[in-house]
Amino acid sequence: MRKYVESKDKKSYIKTIQNVYDNRIVKYAQQGLKDLTLLAEALPERQLENIFNKENMKPLFEALFKLKPDNRKRILSLWRAILMDVANTTYVLNVVGRERWQMITRPKSTELQALFSTVLFEA
Repeated sequence: MRKYVESKDKKSYIKTIQNVYDNRIVKYAQQGLKDLTLLAEALPERQLENIFNKENMKPLFEALFKLKPDNRKRILSLWRAILMDVANTTYVLNVVGRERWQMITRPKSTELQALFSTVLFEA
């Protein structure tokens, strides 16, 4: 299946095979995301730091958020959902603590506000 995913021209595959692969890809990817969620919720930090770190996550985020002419709406919608979750005060306070959050939010970053507004209202 990797060969199919990496192939730029799917015309060498008959339509029924394309449909089978396309359905499997979605099914496997969705299950993989559920599995990663389970790992993030259940594993101890010593294991999580070897899985969910900058080196592993950066290529995923770069590929996921690479802007192309036909995916702008999906990306903005995804960014909006992520920013709304991150902006959740309870979540933020649990991650950074109340004092640090107050220090972070005192100086208002107009660039961050502009990005947040753009993502919120264009999605």
